[in-house]
Amino acid sequence: MIRAHLATFPPRHNLVLRVLKQIAPQVDRVYVCLNNYTKLPDWLASFRNVEVIIPKHDLKDAGKFAFSVQPEDIVFTIDDDIFYPSDYVRKTLEYTRKLPLDVNSIGYQANALVVKKDNDAPTWKNYFFHKKCGNIFKTDILGTGTACLLGCNYPSLDDISYSSGFVDIGVSLDQTRKGIHLWTIPREDKYLRSILPKDLEASTLFNTVNRAKSPLMMSHLRKLISERTPRSGTRWDKLFSSETGTVDLEK
Repeated sequence: MIRAHLATFPPRHNLVLRVLKQIAPQVDRVYVCLNNYTKLPDWLASFRNVEVIIPKHDLKDAGKFAFSVQPEDIVFTIDDDIFYPSDYVRKTLEYTRKLPLDVNSIGYQANALVVKKDNDAPTWKNYFFHKKCGNIFKTDILGTGTACLLGCNYPSLDDISYSSGFVDIGVSLDQTRKGIHLWTIPREDKYLRSILPKDLEASTLFNTVNRAKSPLMMSHLRKLISERTPRSGTRWDKLFSSETGTVDLEK
């Protein structure tokens, strides 16, 4: 089954409706975590393949991982404030021929810790989902608003609930510990784009959680950095061995 998982909250009801109209036709099922909802929304009746849960407490972005999956499922984790084109699922899955999902997780928004040649200082290289990327690059953090992973590698809510609000770090650490390589894949400029209106910008997790840099978040970011595999920010074609058919991180 091809699935999409989404977490949202009431102020974004118009946005989530727009996203569901884009994504629902592209997948078998969409699963939505309705944080802070008190009743089922009216729009639910408009979709034949959308299922929702209302959690007992606010799971924030970790709500994308509040659903049970089968090992062979393909899971797209998405956000309620991104425009997904009609070929999003198909085009993303094309890259699984080069990046099989049993040992890789792929997406668009990503970060890689790289070392600048001029001063040997590590710095974050950001791959923004709305900006052009011409190649496949190995990364350390995969944004869960534009990620695709296999069900057998999908973390349970118990595994990553501690990272509610900064789930990209929690999930990326989980994938790293499972031996799953993280990659950002090519796209044209503005292939994906934000649909978040300015009046809702203050409510984003980036502003309410990430910028606060809580000790919990920073401690797990340090764990991720210390446990990451080599060659962050390197192109896939420079790492892939045609002889073995695998990625060689020692190149």
